[in-house]
Amino acid sequence: MGYLDGAINGPNTEGLVIRQDWLDKLKLEVPVTIDDLYTVMKAFKEQDPDGNGQADTFGYIGTKTTVFDEIFGAYGIQPGFWMETSDGLRIGSTLPETKEALATLAKWYAEGLIDPDIFTTDGNLAQQKFSGSKGGVYEGSGFTGAPTQPETAALLEITPEASLSAIPHVEGPDGEFGSQESAPGYGNIKSISTSCQNPDVLIKMLNWSVDEDPNGGFYLCSQGIEGVHFEINEDRTHITQIFESFDELYAMGLSNPVRFLQIVDRRWADPHCAEFFEAFSTSYRENKFWGTTPAMLDSPDTCGNLFQEYLAKIVMGSLPVDAWDDYVEEFYAMGGKQIEEEVNAAYQELQK
Repeated sequence: MGYLDGAINGPNTEGLVIRQDWLDKLKLEVPVTIDDLYTVMKAFKEQDPDGNGQADTFGYIGTKTTVFDEIFGAYGIQPGFWMETSDGLRIGSTLPETKEALATLAKWYAEGLIDPDIFTTDGNLAQQKFSGSKGGVYEGSGFTGAPTQPETAALLEITPEASLSAIPHVEGPDGEFGSQESAPGYGNIKSISTSCQNPDVLIKMLNWSVDEDPNGGFYLCSQGIEGVHFEINEDRTHITQIFESFDELYAMGLSNPVRFLQIVDRRWADPHCAEFFEAFSTSYRENKFWGTTPAMLDSPDTCGNLFQEYLAKIVMGSLPVDAWDDYVEEFYAMGGKQIEEEVNAAYQELQK
């Protein structure tokens, strides 16, 4: 997986989307700090921003897979990421900053600022709530900025005067911020056998597939034939028209989805998307280790589902914030110590 220059083509496309029309109505600004976000969400909850006379709006909506990465980032942490400490790499969920973030989220939930159904809501229902004006802050992507995006189009059909903005990032009490960076290559990682007889032929093909010269294969492997399947502006910064769907291109043997190398090229995207992607690109935290170790395979829930369970229970109030200490103890009891040792050994090997 490769990326063309510019935030619009980059790997980090997710972030917080906010109802700009609600901000305008309530004379508020796009939040910059965690305290600003609290103030805005409280207003969205209490001041009837949709004007229907009912107390039916929330500050923050999401899905059952929500990890609140922008909120944790404001405390300098990402629970599912391996982070550098004085004791080596530690998974973020076991670091004390996670407990601080959980306390903030539990407070927001108790005050009704977070949709109470957030931990049982799937993607389709979350989009329905977004388009139905049930929440003012939505975990979305840069594509949400485009009026043609399904959830945005549905919102505009119901509320034509609605408008959206991207929240670049939210700073915490110590000025920390940063959402989760995307996994390398969106997980689209290929490999070849060490016994490959002619790797130079494969490399030659790969080089051709990213060559933008007239005889190169870049556009054939992505957009088709210029002037036939697409048009691009003079300075080649924006694809102005696409005449065939990707399915139609696939049927012609062009833009083949079964390919060794893919270059992300979003020059076709709506200009509003570019604004959102630009905003989101300023904020992400690095995961120091993306690999898998034997102990992770032996204890598959330890680095994932275990924290998600505690997160939901602590935020909803069925467990106190101090239950985070129990989580840390359970993490290490469920193979976390072995996982941590293996991760640090593998990381040190990678540094050589």
